[in-house]
Amino acid sequence: MMIDTNVEALERKSDEQTTLKQRVAGLAVQFRNNALSTERARRVPAAHIQALREVGYFDIVKPARFGGKPGNFVDLVDANIDVAAACAATGWVAGLLSAHQWLLAMFPEQAQMDVWGENPDALLCGSYAPVNMATRVDGGYALSGSWSFASGCENADWSLCAAVLPGSDGQKPVPAFLLVPATQYTIEDTWDVVGLAGTGSKTLILDNVVVPAHRVLTFPQAVTGKTPGAQLYKDQALFNMPLLTGIPSCLAGAGVGAAKGRWKVTSSRSAIGSLVAP
Repeated sequence: MMIDTNVEALERKSDEQTTLKQRVAGLAVQFRNNALSTERARRVPAAHIQALREVGYFDIVKPARFGGKPGNFVDLVDANIDVAAACAATGWVAGLLSAHQWLLAMFPEQAQMDVWGENPDALLCGSYAPVNMATRVDGGYALSGSWSFASGCENADWSLCAAVLPGSDGQKPVPAFLLVPATQYTIEDTWDVVGLAGTGSKTLILDNVVVPAHRVLTFPQAVTGKTPGAQLYKDQALFNMPLLTGIPSCLAGAGVGAAKGRWKVTSSRSAIGSLVAP
């Protein structure tokens, strides 16, 4: 019998045989111990993001052609519940950063190349409310204004900035996501809250940033699943799903995880109390 002595190959096989939930289990103590300092810092530590990256957390709904190891949202949400149980802010941010890998896969191939071609480990935050109007310019659109509630923006390399595109040829204006690199916006510290302070959901400031047309994905495309990326990955069901079948599950998972974490703490305290009660 042939014995595989290639350590890297054995490690890959081991990774494939364990679930994402199992791989993040070893991070729970670190995240739980840092939960208070995360809240006080009002951002998720870079060490948390790196630890999650090393267990493949940001690859689970990312295309294989760009280094992902596509699984499904069931696995992601299952793992995200446990991350949030240890640290709610880390669970909220990590779930979004991972889900945004999937959202990026909806964009045209060139947009995906812009992000992952230069940095395969690139992560994206997002500001979903299309409260600003985009201005049509040669080759794309210009954005100016503020984009609020960009959770995990200090952990991200790009942002998905929602805006309303002007109508043309008698068509109505349409909301869309526009991809903007972190080098083209500044972060305004507007996030000083009682709960989930560690999500760092601060405000992005853009000043006449030009976004090429290929970095645009309209809301109608995203919510129907009829996206440029769906054509690129037409043989993979994961990348043909509508937006609202994926992103909300990660947000809900973070809430469930936070409740699970609190229940564990309360239960353990109650158990200790019963032992010492007269």
